[in-house]
Amino acid sequence: MLILPLAFALQQGIALPGPEPKRAPPPARPAATTTPPSGDTAGYWQQRADYAIVARLDEGAHAARATGTLTYVNRSPDTLREMYVHQYLNAFRPGSRWSAADAREGRVRFQHLPDSATGYERFTATPTFDGTPVAPVYPYAPDSTVARFALPRALAPGDSVIVRFAWEARPSAMVYRRQGRRGRHYDFAQWYPKVAVYDRGGWEQNPLVPAGELYGEFGTFDVTIVAANDQVLGATGVPVEGDPGWERARAFGPVVIRRDA
Repeated sequence: MLILPLAFALQQGIALPGPEPKRAPPPARPAATTTPPSGDTAGYWQQRADYAIVARLDEGAHAARATGTLTYVNRSPDTLREMYVHQYLNAFRPGSRWSAADAREGRVRFQHLPDSATGYERFTATPTFDGTPVAPVYPYAPDSTVARFALPRALAPGDSVIVRFAWEARPSAMVYRRQGRRGRHYDFAQWYPKVAVYDRGGWEQNPLVPAGELYGEFGTFDVTIVAANDQVLGATGVPVEGDPGWERARAFGPVVIRRDA
C-alpha cells in the first residue's frame, strides 16, 4: 500500500476519501537553522563530498602518511568563495581549544603532553584546488583544528571542485579520547582533512572541544591502508581487496562479508 502525504496528494490531484475534518491550527514551530521554519523540506539540499585516500602506517613514527582527493559538489543555492576543513587530531595537544577548556575546568589531559606524545594532523604539501595551490589559514590559532582556504575561483551552485591533500596524522599517546595509541595499537579517529559541513547556517567550522560532537557531509570513501602484515585493521565500510586480518583475530565465529549484486 502506498501512503501519500496530504500535501502531495493534493498537488497530484488524487481524490481522497471523504471530507477532511476541521482541525485546530498547529502550534507555531520554533525557528530552525537547518530546515525551513515551515517544516517543508521539499527544497532540502545537502553537499556532496567524495574521498579517495591512500595511507601508509609508519609505526616507527607512530603516524599515518597519506594522500587523498576530495571531490566536492556544491548542491547549495549559494556561491561559495571559501572552504573550511577540520584537522581534528590537532585538538589533542597544547594550545588547542580542547586543552584550553580542560584548563578552565580543572582537567589535565593534553595541555602538558610532551611533543613526542601529542596528536597532530599536518599538511605535508600545499593543498591544490583544481590544480591551484592554496595555503591554509588557521582562523582560531593557536588552535589548528580548523583550516580555511580561499577558493581560487567561486564555486557556483551545481559546480564542483577537486581538492588534493597530502598529510601526516598521529594519535596522541598516554591519553585516550576518541583517538590514541599504545604500543602497536592505533586508533585513528577523524584522521583525515575533513571538509566542514555547509548548510543553511553557513559553514559549520567549529573547533573540536570536549563537549563538541562531529558533523559530516554525505559522500563515499575509497580508502587504501598499507600496514604491516601482522596488523589487524578495524574500520567502518567493506573490505574489497587485501586481507584486513580479521580471520586470524576471530574469537566468536567466522567472518562473513556479504556483497549485494
